[in-house]
Amino acid sequence: YIPCNEIPLNLCYIAAYLERAGIKTDILDLDVESDGFSFTEYLEVTRPSVVGFTSFSPFIERAAALASKVKAWNANSLTVIGGYHASAFPERTLDEFPAFDMLVFGEGEQTLLEITQRFEGEQTAPKDIAGTSVRTESGIVRNEPREQFPDINALPFPAREKLKLERYKPNPVNYL
Repeated sequence: YIPCNEIPLNLCYIAAYLERAGIKTDILDLDVESDGFSFTEYLEVTRPSVVGFTSFSPFIERAAALASKVKAWNANSLTVIGGYHASAFPERTLDEFPAFDMLVFGEGEQTLLEITQRFEGEQTAPKDIAGTSVRTESGIVRNEPREQFPDINALPFPAREKLKLERYKPNPVNYL
């Protein structure tokens, strides 16, 4: 076993895409935060209106617990889950974890940008965005998938500057 922490490029790409559109972003990677870190204090300092989470299946309960903390801090914040678990089990994820207001499945750049722009204007979770699952009065609805990004070269370079890069130690086996 070689202890390592890989840079979350998925989050860096999403942050760069949102920043290019004028949305202020921050990346918090709890895998590399030091002991004594307070998520609640972080919320007080950054005061986010939209909080996105990504999670592998083994960590979905941890992500949901953090989303609950967001809701306890500010019930009007929008909590969005994405990532592998959300893409594999969109309806089940929203059904099991009510702290998530909505879910992004598939690639998240365009979808999260649309969510953020619409939420800021409406102050309610948008219900009809492609690439999302949402709760409605009639139950959980999975909207149509979003088309794949048309030109990957149009994406901005990942916003690695939003990370504490000294805390990442890549696994050398990945680079043989």
